[in-house]
Amino acid sequence: ILSFKYSHSIEQAILLDDVKRVLSAKAQQLNEVTVNDLQQMELNDLLKLQQIIDGSQNEFKEIEQSLDEIKQKMSSVKADITSAITPDTSKYQSWKAKDIVRYVCLLENGKFAAHADVLLKSFEEQGITGAELLDVEKNDLFTMGVKNFKDRSQIYKHFQTLKSKANEGDDDTVNID
Repeated sequence: ILSFKYSHSIEQAILLDDVKRVLSAKAQQLNEVTVNDLQQMELNDLLKLQQIIDGSQNEFKEIEQSLDEIKQKMSSVKADITSAITPDTSKYQSWKAKDIVRYVCLLENGKFAAHADVLLKSFEEQGITGAELLDVEKNDLFTMGVKNFKDRSQIYKHFQTLKSKANEGDDDTVNID
């Protein structure tokens, strides 16, 4: 289903490129028409030109509507993707190692994604799941491969926030925007 949605979006993007070229050509043609040219044209030709312009304006409206629909579809797909990849923080205690790493990678707009491989390897080797997550200390993160002090501190704080949210009964999910 997703491959269809994406291939459909790609086809629409290609069509938009074609539309841009056509509109650019029409704009160029209109730019070449001068007031002097218009004054020398016969009434029938002026009426035809006016019909062409009216038709183009209608095409523009249709294109704008299509673009709005595409924007809405893209927003919907983005929301679906976000929902699919965002772990439910209220259920952190049932997370597997990969869920913890996904959570870390989504924090602060992906700031800690560079640590994904070392954390996954360490969590899996040490059997760390969501149930043990709050026992992970800053020094543990260092031995797991997170060498940057600020990153360790911030990741640790996020882990502790999970505990406080669970105590409050808050079921918010990770903010990845």
